[in-house]
Amino acid sequence: MMIMSIKHVLLAITMIFYVSGDAFSQISQLSAAPVECRDILPGDRLEFARLVDSLHPVWSAVSARDELQLLDYLTSSDVFVRDTAWRGLANMNVSNIEKLFDLALDDSLNTRWFTLSNQTINATQLRKLETLISTASIVDANGMYLVLGQKGDTQSHRFLVDAILSDRRPETGYALALAMSRSIIRHPNESYDGMQLVRRSMLATDAMEQSAWLYVWYRSTQIRPDAAALDLLAQWTDAHFDEAYGLLRQYMIAILGRSGHQGLYNKLLTVDPESLHPLEAVEIVRILPLFMANEGVQQLMWSMSVFDYARLELLQLIRNMPQKPSDGYRDILIQRLEEGTSHAYEWMLAVRALGVWWPDDAKKVMEEGHREWTDNPHYINDYIETLKVVYDRYWVIDHLNSLALGGDDAILVPVIQQSTAFAMQSPQDGELRALVAPILIRAAQSNSYRVSQALFASEGALEWTKDQNDEQLLRHIEYGRALSVQIPDLNVPDAELLKKLGPNPIWVLSTEAGDIVMRLDSYRAPATVSTFAKIVEQGWYNGTPFHRVVHNFVVQSGAIWHPDYTMKSPFRVPTEATEGEFSRGAVGVASAGRDTETSQFFMMHMWHPHLNGGYSNIGRVIEGEDVIDSLRQGTLVTGSQMHSCY
Repeated sequence: MMIMSIKHVLLAITMIFYVSGDAFSQISQLSAAPVECRDILPGDRLEFARLVDSLHPVWSAVSARDELQLLDYLTSSDVFVRDTAWRGLANMNVSNIEKLFDLALDDSLNTRWFTLSNQTINATQLRKLETLISTASIVDANGMYLVLGQKGDTQSHRFLVDAILSDRRPETGYALALAMSRSIIRHPNESYDGMQLVRRSMLATDAMEQSAWLYVWYRSTQIRPDAAALDLLAQWTDAHFDEAYGLLRQYMIAILGRSGHQGLYNKLLTVDPESLHPLEAVEIVRILPLFMANEGVQQLMWSMSVFDYARLELLQLIRNMPQKPSDGYRDILIQRLEEGTSHAYEWMLAVRALGVWWPDDAKKVMEEGHREWTDNPHYINDYIETLKVVYDRYWVIDHLNSLALGGDDAILVPVIQQSTAFAMQSPQDGELRALVAPILIRAAQSNSYRVSQALFASEGALEWTKDQNDEQLLRHIEYGRALSVQIPDLNVPDAELLKKLGPNPIWVLSTEAGDIVMRLDSYRAPATVSTFAKIVEQGWYNGTPFHRVVHNFVVQSGAIWHPDYTMKSPFRVPTEATEGEFSRGAVGVASAGRDTETSQFFMMHMWHPHLNGGYSNIGRVIEGEDVIDSLRQGTLVTGSQMHSCY
């Protein structure tokens, strides 16, 4: 961390006097960022303010999804206006694709290729791009490969295969590699040369290009390298495993391991666990089911258990074994539970593994279990899933009934959902119905719109809920029905707030595991950045858990349960997908489909380009990647601050 200059401090202090609108939008204190920002020249703040003013009409058209207006902006002489319009159109299904394509060929901005890669391109347009690639600039060729990989037809696939065989445009290696991998996934019945993919990966000097040539086999569990390609990859792995960089070594482990390659297994037996990254240990555990009959497998399993994520994967591996494991596994699970674990999620995974194979032992553990965890709303879904493994459904529903007495919205919603799921399994079971109905009636005492949505969903699933003579329950169901058809307008970026935040505000997220520092992008994601800044100012992220942790993929948080938030009307943030890569440390926004984003966000463990162009990419982690690797399901956000940064 750097000590901020007097100049930075004075400039930050002047920002305190800027206030805006209502309580939700007011940002009362924007301090100087706790990481290095470039020196602010006297005209910088004014220059950015002018940029925001010039772009605000474009942002408004983006939030309105106004295709005609945005197409008009593509003819502007202002490059920032055109760039923003291209990015806005990338997040829409453009109807006038002919005009869009023609404008793209006449423009010079890189963003146009990203926009075309998110549209449906016809065969004539694809052939045009294939013709232009040979004489295009490197940047444009890269963009055209992006379009062909994402939207190309089978003829485009053959064009890409030929481009590799003929070594056409070798300077576009990364773009061609990723386009080829994507095309193979989209056209799995089309032929390609697996040996060429491995050879090109071996020859590449750029680390990301090396991985891009192999990406298809990591991303898809259904597409495997042929025998010759697999043998060449194995030889390369054996010779260079120790010096291979992290992501490439993960790919080597996963691709060879999924194929049951004995040479890789023998190599892993000799690896010092201290030389591994935690994400590599996860890949090792995931391939172990293919080697369970091999000598030394248990020793390898337990050597990986020194890594938190790998240990959680091992617990799931034991639970999902195809046949009952030996009692040695039972003894290890019980020992782990008796010794205690510092985290609820690990405890629950261990109980579930025990419950599948040794249910009496699991019940005993549950009776003596950690009540501070089982009554915690942040772990309620995992707790219910654990109950379902250990007990029969009548016992579980009776317990859900007692949980509903607490009235905490964060507990009520999953209780409603789980109870409804049970009832749907046996809709004619009167005993089950008698247990579920009181849960729904108790839940109706809440004032949360999320409870209304959950109760409306239960009414749609369970016809008999509308026969319940309970005024509050019926009122909730009707409100939930209204919410289901009243889609909120998309948030428009807050121009005045963005002027205060600057182009690259710093978001410091404090967690139980440590601090994560992110640099956000106000220019490319203005609606998301200004919305998140308001949520941060209200303190609504504080106390939210990381409710989704998918090892070697993402950590996700931001599901807010603060009553001041859940009693407000729902809002939506427009999807602001950009041309940015979802690589390690990228910050994205959770989505259930285009323009469904609200408050939830995620951070990447590692590169996953299938997210590129489909999710809002709002910035990057600049400090605290090690913290991301240590987050577990249920880890809490303890504080959140947004700082101005230019």
